[in-house]
Amino acid sequence: MLVTALLCIFVGLASSQDWSKNHCGRRPLIARSDDDKVVGGNPSLRGDWPWSCSMRRPTSHVCGGSLINGQWIITAAHCVSTSLAASSYKWHCGLHERTTFDEWSREYTSIKYVVHSGYNSRNISNDIALFQISNTDINFDNYVLPACFPDKDATYENQISVGAGWGTLYSGGSLATVHMEVEMPV
Repeated sequence: MLVTALLCIFVGLASSQDWSKNHCGRRPLIARSDDDKVVGGNPSLRGDWPWSCSMRRPTSHVCGGSLINGQWIITAAHCVSTSLAASSYKWHCGLHERTTFDEWSREYTSIKYVVHSGYNSRNISNDIALFQISNTDINFDNYVLPACFPDKDATYENQISVGAGWGTLYSGGSLATVHMEVEMPV
């Protein structure tokens, strides 16, 4: 879960893509509140993170990723086995429970992936990969929406970020059964 959060932060800081503010980054099912502080992680609410997706191989959860537009999902490079074809990876978006496919959940098949050319598995540097999914006509709704890219000059040093996904809750633990979120400093 930490790697996914750091990956999302990295992409946000490194990207200058202009993406419509009308669709990205919205959490339409969650009421706004200033007292959303989380310590140690908690289950997220259903639909709380509509850009969060589960990478499957073949049907088991491997890693999390973030939908960044109608064609691409970003994830960690250490999640990718480059000996496998792109079509070996499926993506479930709109999930809450890791093993339950809700009526609003969507499944996409990867048609291509790109692992950062400088990725080093020994020290996990440049731990980033992009997957192109088959459905380029995604109909965004309250449960499936893309994440936003911040302004190219934005800085988040000493800010609080949120990591979200189905990762382990402690070192060596089993995967979370429901989508989780945890706050952490940048």
